Amino acid sequence: MQIYEKRTAPLAPKVGFGVPVTLEGSVKKNLSGEELKKAEAEILLKNLQEGEILIALDERGATPTSEEFAGILTEYRDCGVKSIRFLIGGADGLHTDILRKAHKKIAFGKMTLPHKLARVLLYEQIYRAFTLIAGLPYHKP
Repeated sequence: MQIYEKRTAPLAPKVGFGVPVTLEGSVKKNLSGEELKKAEAEILLKNLQEGEILIALDERGATPTSEEFAGILTEYRDCGVKSIRFLIGGADGLHTDILRKAHKKIAFGKMTLPHKLARVLLYEQIYRAFTLIAGLPYHKP
């Protein structure tokens, strides 16, 4: 994942964005189910800033192609958005409070993915989207 974070950081301002940030609700208490999701939501909500666009990773979200994802980011940028936060839930997903607050929900398909793998996929897709926006040759149709 670090390779995509390193590649994305210098490219972000060139395509009109701040460096993308992922927020994760990580609770180290013996909670489960709705209690765990609620505790994670409280952590996530404390770290949100006014005016940010929130994109939640959720299994019920849209499944855009790489080109469509780049288009989503471009639309936000063209509306003056500089900061987008990507929200990743824990093993039980995101709490409804977070999902209601999110501007967009996306999924990497119907399969359940391990948390760390979802982060790698997300950063690779952000990098791919930025290269598409910048007209760089990384993405091959």
